[in-house]
Amino acid sequence: MTAALKERVSDRQSIHDWKTLADYLRCVIGHSTAEHFRVLYMDSGNKLIADETLAIGTYDSVEVFPREVLSKALLCGAAAIVLAHNHPSGNAEPSIADVRMTRRIMALAKELNIDVHDHIIVTRQGQSSLRTLGLMRP
Repeated sequence: MTAALKERVSDRQSIHDWKTLADYLRCVIGHSTAEHFRVLYMDSGNKLIADETLAIGTYDSVEVFPREVLSKALLCGAAAIVLAHNHPSGNAEPSIADVRMTRRIMALAKELNIDVHDHIIVTRQGQSSLRTLGLMRP
């Protein structure tokens, strides 16, 4: 199943199906016992350029630096990004730290003309979207 989902979000296909993306992320990091922070880098047509694990943390945290997220975006010529990480606890609710970090990345990305489409938090059973929850406002 992971291979089929990965094929649907890779090979320079456009990513327009949020459910497929969430299912893919749940398969690749949703079952991990440590938090993994990934970034999907896309071109202006929402075609995947790169899918990178930027950090692996502990059971309940992962440290991410906005400069790492955005320097990679600049290097690969990304016009947009999707942030993603897992919560091994099984609770897909974003923490205050998750929201703050997302907003910091969004503010810096805006200066670089890079769109932050979403920040998806996945668990074994589900996921949440900061965009859907209305938490991606400045």
